[in-house]
Amino acid sequence: MVPRSLVLAAALSCLVASAAKAQSFGIGVGGAAVNDTGTASNVKGFQNGEGHAFVEMVMEPGVALQLRGMFFTVPGTAADSPKVRGSAALVSVGYQFREEWFRAGFFAGGGLYRMNPRDPEPDQTASDVKEDVFGWHGGVLTTFRLAPAWDLRLEASVHSIRTGVSHAPIFIGGSIGYSF
Repeated sequence: MVPRSLVLAAALSCLVASAAKAQSFGIGVGGAAVNDTGTASNVKGFQNGEGHAFVEMVMEPGVALQLRGMFFTVPGTAADSPKVRGSAALVSVGYQFREEWFRAGFFAGGGLYRMNPRDPEPDQTASDVKEDVFGWHGGVLTTFRLAPAWDLRLEASVHSIRTGVSHAPIFIGGSIGYSF
């Protein structure tokens, strides 16, 4: 007679092995244009930039977990204040619908943001403070397959950064990803 624990261990190992076969991983880099809709001083549009790198795990077809590091700038909260440099470590979960020649879907998540204002120049007033805060983000994503392992990703997202002053930047950009 075979012990139940051995049967359970064998069944569990079969489930884990089949789940691991369905997973794939990816890496990528990209950038975006940034407009901070939460700051009243910025009415000129997407005049700031962002750069990012990511690592992701596709858990099932169309469902991905992504870790992203990014650097960006947003305008200061007053009209004559210096720009604020931002950096973030984000976690997102996304779902994409599969079409014949592309995939499209949405993503959402949260993360830690560091907001660090630049030193004011002689004609500028310091109005922002250095802060480490939590924030939320969400957006839409479209992925085009360029080659068997390479893809082009176009995305738009909005971030709600919980700082002492209002920052709600919109990012519109893209990235190149490699899957393995």
